Amino acid sequence: MKYWKDAEQLINRSPCLAIATVNEDGSPHITPIGSLFTNEKGKCFYFEKLPQRLRENLDRGSRFTILLQRGKLLYWLRALLKGKFDTMPALRISGVAGKRRPCSAEEKKLFDERFGKFRFTKGYDILWKEMGIVRDLTIDSIEPVNLNSMTFDI
Repeated sequence: MKYWKDAEQLINRSPCLAIATVNEDGSPHITPIGSLFTNEKGKCFYFEKLPQRLRENLDRGSRFTILLQRGKLLYWLRALLKGKFDTMPALRISGVAGKRRPCSAEEKKLFDERFGKFRFTKGYDILWKEMGIVRDLTIDSIEPVNLNSMTFDI
């Protein structure tokens, strides 16, 4: 799968991503997710606790799309000054979701490594306490985001 290594790197380094799905009436819906992890080539999972509309859309069979973007200001400033990106600035991944399931011990460990440092906050209890359900995502398409001549040679 072309661009998988780039996608994997962006997923694992991003503190928050947004998953786009389609509502029952055909309108778009986007949900922020901070708990997306890769587990094997072309496969991810996220912890599903709060996102009710996302859950309903995926249960109904909606496909998903996620925009993965390099976010550091210096990265963008350097490219703007040069008029060219050295690496792909953004990828669009799309696919289908599996059913909700209990997380494994290894998945819970990954979650705790990413979010455990916030246990002392009120927000941790509100957002992330008792996370135990995950949903698998199978990626069937990864495409670079074309930014005109700044990305042609990548």
